[in-house]
Amino acid sequence: MTTDEQHSGLDEERILEAIRLEWRLAWAELPRREQDRLRIPGFEIGEARSYWGKWHGDRRKIVLGRELLSHTSWPCVREVLRHEMAHQVADEVFHAGEELHGPRFREACRLLRADPRASADTPSIYQRIARDAREDGKTATVRKLLALAASPNPHEAEAAMLKAHELMVRHNIDPEHHGEREYVSLCLGEPVARLSIADDYLAGLLRDFYFVETVVITIALVARGRQGKILEVSGTAENVRMASYIFDFLRRSIDEQLRARRIRSKRSQKDYAVGFLKGVSSKLETQRTAFTTSIPNAMALIRAGDAGVQAYFRERYPRLSRRYHRARRMDETAYHAGMADGRKVVIHKPVETGAASRGRLLPV
Repeated sequence: MTTDEQHSGLDEERILEAIRLEWRLAWAELPRREQDRLRIPGFEIGEARSYWGKWHGDRRKIVLGRELLSHTSWPCVREVLRHEMAHQVADEVFHAGEELHGPRFREACRLLRADPRASADTPSIYQRIARDAREDGKTATVRKLLALAASPNPHEAEAAMLKAHELMVRHNIDPEHHGEREYVSLCLGEPVARLSIADDYLAGLLRDFYFVETVVITIALVARGRQGKILEVSGTAENVRMASYIFDFLRRSIDEQLRARRIRSKRSQKDYAVGFLKGVSSKLETQRTAFTTSIPNAMALIRAGDAGVQAYFRERYPRLSRRYHRARRMDETAYHAGMADGRKVVIHKPVETGAASRGRLLPV
């Protein structure tokens, strides 16, 4: 079932209750001093098309537009809500007065991990990622090579995929770009009650090979009226966009292979997915080693290129702790079948999936 099917028929009270839960989750992340000074406001779904969200200090109310709820996913709604909540903090806690997007508002955004640009003109990183068609020459070249990777000729497809990854690495080790990069964060997939061990392996693959940092965050499950989990990636806009494509592609590939192999046991499906992702990781590691050995100081430059996103990530999550899964019994047959299939995977052309329009909550 798609997010559209899950959420388009929900009544407005269910949506408003999820917004209240999302506000409380954000409030819980604030320092105790700010928590003590902030009270939950009223919430309303507005009809105006001129804004996605608005804080009304005189009425102590946050209004989110029906247009936002009708055309975007819940992570995008969450982003806009936190932006408006930052206005509330600036107003009621920092007493910023008429200052709209000044230093007190930006400090509130930092505390809430909110995008200060999620306004009417630029509603969210989700819209910007989906709509941003401007690409530099290197990114455009990578996309063209990934298009070649759809070739039915396996040798041509393999060579195109290898060259695309080489250019991505070269782009990220170019010292000229280190001082001018902008870092963003984006949720991938749909909110779920619980992420699996395979989701952790997929997050690790993105972190190891696609120049992003990953973290599992808490988010509202709108249809169920309680909190759940979702994966968030951080990096440059270009790398986050590529990680988003790879995330969708690999999950789709796993589903297709599970159907082809007729693996129906939930436990065996998880083990197959872990094996598949380990197979893909092994292939990518071999490819990266092959071309970085020909580049002087390549690994040192890769680590230098990662330093910016790591600094951004540490500031965003200063008290983050990694989670680990305990060892468990495994379906060895499914696991090794997954590894074999993962080593054969070829990543094809990115398809713009319209992330900004997925997951609308209210019917249009």
